[in-house]
Amino acid sequence: MNRSTVTMGEAIAAACGVLLLLAMIALPWFSATVQPVATTSTDVATGATNIVGAFNAYTVIDYILLACIVLLVVVPLLGGGRAGAGVVTAAALLAFGLILYSIISPPGHGATGYTVIVTAQVGVYIGVAFSALAVIGGLVAIGQAGAAGQAPTATHDAL
Repeated sequence: MNRSTVTMGEAIAAACGVLLLLAMIALPWFSATVQPVATTSTDVATGATNIVGAFNAYTVIDYILLACIVLLVVVPLLGGGRAGAGVVTAAALLAFGLILYSIISPPGHGATGYTVIVTAQVGVYIGVAFSALAVIGGLVAIGQAGAAGQAPTATHDAL
């Protein structure tokens, strides 16, 4: 584990991974309002709102995001070069895609006789921003690993 070989792009991706984990733990990601379905015009539909974080909102995606975060942090420390930068970028892209998907199609299902209204909260937007920055960090790391691995080019002097 040689931290002096961690590139700027890998450091950005790793930092964003840590910040994404903190956002998953500390911030609200979704609010869900459960309302009974009104059966007649005199029924009043009232419901309670529950605000949950990432680990309570998802069943499987939270574990996939956690695995992506581990890759974002550990792979740069192992010094994987261009292949490691590719793994970091792929993990960041997966995290970005999953979080973006959960904004478009929020988690939660209604039980029979109830309507569930799920609304995205600040945490999911911060999570998508950190994962997007991690993608950028991964792409920068790929560029830096490619530039470090290039052989010097010969120059020709004009006569």
